[in-house]
Amino acid sequence: MRYEYKHNIADNRIDQLRKALEGYVDLDPYAQSSKNGQYTVRSIYFDTVHWGMYTEKHDGLAFRDKVRLRSYNDWHSESKAFLEIKRKYQIPSRKFRVSANYQSILEAFQGKQLDQLFEKDARGKDQLSDANRFFYQLYSKQLLPVVLISYEREPFIGKGDPENNLRITFDKKVRSYPFPGLDELFQNRNMSLVMPGYTVLEVKFNRYFPQWLKPIIAAFQLKREAISKYVLGLDRLQLPQRYPNPVQLRAQTHFWSRAYQKEQRAHLKNKSKGKETFKV
Repeated sequence: MRYEYKHNIADNRIDQLRKALEGYVDLDPYAQSSKNGQYTVRSIYFDTVHWGMYTEKHDGLAFRDKVRLRSYNDWHSESKAFLEIKRKYQIPSRKFRVSANYQSILEAFQGKQLDQLFEKDARGKDQLSDANRFFYQLYSKQLLPVVLISYEREPFIGKGDPENNLRITFDKKVRSYPFPGLDELFQNRNMSLVMPGYTVLEVKFNRYFPQWLKPIIAAFQLKREAISKYVLGLDRLQLPQRYPNPVQLRAQTHFWSRAYQKEQRAHLKNKSKGKETFKV
């Protein structure tokens, strides 16, 4: 189980807060080699034809799921992607997550056998069961890809007590894009800024909220809020309001972009002629 507290902070106060955290945290190793000590998070979120996951969050249900396809930074041939289910149990949450090359992930959505794509990870964990759990959610609930959420993450890890696994992140320039194809996870065009002038501060931990952090949060007058980038992104685009009917929503969503579908048709045509030119 993992606890997650969220706060909104004005962009012009980030430098002050970062300085207040010095001595208690280190920059996350994943960000040390990145530009400006941060990296880009990209997620395609899925929902039901009745906007069930959006509604559950808006209504404050204690037990709810988020289902998403996630990756980081810009695309390259070795880019990894992650199938994730984030399950909320009142305050704590649990994440089911499997990873593979982005091309392999797309092949999984195209029907390739999961046991051919997901094996044990570097720590020896069997990924197949969590991959099956993801696609069970996808098919049993008839989930559709409804929005792409991207932002720049500046991450820090707490010093001492590794069992608590303290992680503090600044999630900046949150932006959204409506009805993406799964092949558009890395696209940057035509995105709408969700929270102009504000950043989401997240504090994540396994066991306890650090005592040293409480006076810092109080000094900056930061209130703990039920912030969902997914919900904010949908509301910024007004998608649930514009497409409340299941028929309307199905008509708007698609698992693959038009360009991708065109490439697939060309691939099949060339394959029938004995040529292999298509790449995911």
